Amino acid sequence: MISWKQKNRIKRSNAIIAASRSRLAKNCVVTKLLAKNNRPGERGEPVKPATLVGIVLIVLAVVAFAYQGISYTKREKVLDIGPIQATAEQRKTIPIPPIVAGAALIGGIALVVVGSKH
Repeated sequence: MISWKQKNRIKRSNAIIAASRSRLAKNCVVTKLLAKNNRPGERGEPVKPATLVGIVLIVLAVVAFAYQGISYTKREKVLDIGPIQATAEQRKTIPIPPIVAGAALIGGIALVVVGSKH
């Protein structure tokens, strides 16, 4: 048989669990997404296209500053005589000038600012 102390402990722990569940429900992502009267782009409304394009431009600009070009490997046949074939691998780089990365960064910031205004 369960003593009254154990019953009280169980009731308190159940109350604590219920309270934490209600706090979790308030902080739940789905609840926030379905909430009304939110600012644009926060929880209720989707992000504006200008803001999204701005964020993508900022990310691409940071990557362009970091790598300063796109490298790839190209295989070429050097010798092809019957069953004998020889290939050579050449590493090529397409440079991305810092001016382009800077322009993308400035454009991305401008789009984020314009997209975030009401």
